[in-house]
Amino acid sequence: MYAAFPSDSHLFDLIECGHIGAVASQEVDRFFRDVTQIQTNIFIDACKRDDVKVLTPAMLYDFAHPLYGRYHIRMFRERAQASADHLQNHIIGRLVAARVWREERGIWAGRHTAPGFMVDMRETLPDSSTNPNRRRYVRCWNG
Repeated sequence: MYAAFPSDSHLFDLIECGHIGAVASQEVDRFFRDVTQIQTNIFIDACKRDDVKVLTPAMLYDFAHPLYGRYHIRMFRERAQASADHLQNHIIGRLVAARVWREERGIWAGRHTAPGFMVDMRETLPDSSTNPNRRRYVRCWNG
């Protein structure tokens, strides 16, 4: 979803050619966040065929291991699925929805500001009253 299809990536090419024996990442979600799990399974299959280990701080995945290989595959898939679920539920479902909600109401949502406008970030006005235009676009007069 948010990563190149494995067959188009340099990492995948290195695995397929047998040039590397291990890949490392801070977390499984750094490889991809594929809701369909297609990329995940292609990656697992390539690593298993070429006996490439996948290292994270929490786990060493050895998909070709005769005893633990199936367990490692299942664990990797679960972590990849959790990452895809997080992307779908939290990022798209909550954060993007909140940004759209703000934008629909004319409230600044962190994007670029159009020329001639600025965002009024003052919480209170000089008379100590609450600023009704807080986080809203206001005309910027050059003068």
